[in-house]
Amino acid sequence: MAWRLFLVGMFAVSGLLPALAGEEKPEITIESPSPDGRFAFRETFTQDRRTVDLIEKGTGKLLCPVAVSEEGGNRLSVLVKWAPDSKRFAAGCSTSRLSASISVFVNNGNSFHEVEIPTLSDPEIPAKYDKDQRLHHWAAIGWWAPVRWRKDGAIEVCGESTYDGNSNYVTATRTVVLAPNKAGEWKTASSKQKVTAHFE
Repeated sequence: MAWRLFLVGMFAVSGLLPALAGEEKPEITIESPSPDGRFAFRETFTQDRRTVDLIEKGTGKLLCPVAVSEEGGNRLSVLVKWAPDSKRFAAGCSTSRLSASISVFVNNGNSFHEVEIPTLSDPEIPAKYDKDQRLHHWAAIGWWAPVRWRKDGAIEVCGESTYDGNSNYVTATRTVVLAPNKAGEWKTASSKQKVTAHFE
């Protein structure tokens, strides 16, 4: 029930770029290289903005933007899952403490581009828990993360919604498989939800 705890802090600061006197010094880190070692993700962090971009690892060439924090804020967490062939990756991105979205990027020969995927239906907590006085806090509402790439080229993603209070909680998880068809359009191949609860 802790997608957020796993996601936040994926990019650890590993170096600093020099800055001119009086200018803000951005923090730069390079993380999550592709399986073939050709690509990686560059996170740039300043007081007012955080960005994650895909780069060519050897040259530092920008290939495509992946995620950016909201204007005037630096809240951003990203979890990347590469396909074994390094030609596709999925990213779970969040600028909120409650929810995260999924994006899928595919190599088009010269670079990568984001493909359109179906709208994901957030996991739903059953209505019978709405008035349970032991529950009073939303820990997650549709926190999506990539899980694994399958051999058939599909990506499995999982979303979580958790309603809790003290040591009590109800968690709904939805597992969705997204797959491209012969025309290259991404569709929902399967979707299933599971609900777990714990009360003391």
